[in-house]
Amino acid sequence: MSLELDTRQRAMLHEMGIVTYAIEKIAPQAINTPATGQKNINNSQNSPATATAPVTVAKAATTSTPTPAQTPQQQSKLAQQAPAAPAVLPEMPAGLQSMDWPALQQAASTCQSCHLCSSRKQGVFGIAASSSDNNWLVVGDPPSEADELQNLPFTGEAADLLAKMLKAIQLDMGTQVTLTNAAKCRSSGKSTGVNELLQCSHYLRRQIALKQPKMILAMGRYAAQALLQQAAPEPLGKLRGVVHRVEIEGQSYPVIVTYTPQLLLKTPADKAKAWADLQLAKQSV
Repeated sequence: MSLELDTRQRAMLHEMGIVTYAIEKIAPQAINTPATGQKNINNSQNSPATATAPVTVAKAATTSTPTPAQTPQQQSKLAQQAPAAPAVLPEMPAGLQSMDWPALQQAASTCQSCHLCSSRKQGVFGIAASSSDNNWLVVGDPPSEADELQNLPFTGEAADLLAKMLKAIQLDMGTQVTLTNAAKCRSSGKSTGVNELLQCSHYLRRQIALKQPKMILAMGRYAAQALLQQAAPEPLGKLRGVVHRVEIEGQSYPVIVTYTPQLLLKTPADKAKAWADLQLAKQSV
């Protein structure tokens, strides 16, 4: 892929903190197949009536060699080490698949479908693009404390950097880009898990169906996990450079995985890779 840049684009990249010569050797390959090794969790749609059962993981093959008897102390230790059974999660609100944006936002703000609601100060639903012309969707990782306080998917320096990144590919964050998170509530304790992402994916998928974006940017491992319906997060390096696709309500949407603005602020050397991801997304629309 050619990375010939005009003067305006070079200025934008300079504003993002990218040295233009650093990107010349990082041209991504547009491969229209999903990355290998990807595990699906639940392709459930918004309606409980059409939801499919979660994918079960095949048990490892066992040999016929008998195992020695275990003492009560060993059995107790093994029981403590065994993973807890998945929680039985309540169903999503009825009629979710027919809600418009305001109704969906209201449903998300009062959602009681997972433990994240117990410490929620307010949900962070997202900001819809005001224009339907060449609109994109940016999905970030679960909101931070600052995001929750301001009720915005991206805040502070991360929001500033994201705006510059989008401007570099001629997109206005205020009008052409819808912003949201993989989960609508902040996790104040343990990391957001697969069950929480699965529950919130109902809202995310309905947001996508409503906005019908031309391109979806998954910024971060949680965002990729939620959009690609993975049972466990995969390294971003394995998911980048590929045009993934998600099917929602009979329509297919392209997904490009890249780094979060927060990570790019901590590791500026990855900005060149993020620029390559943006170029791949731009040429794939």
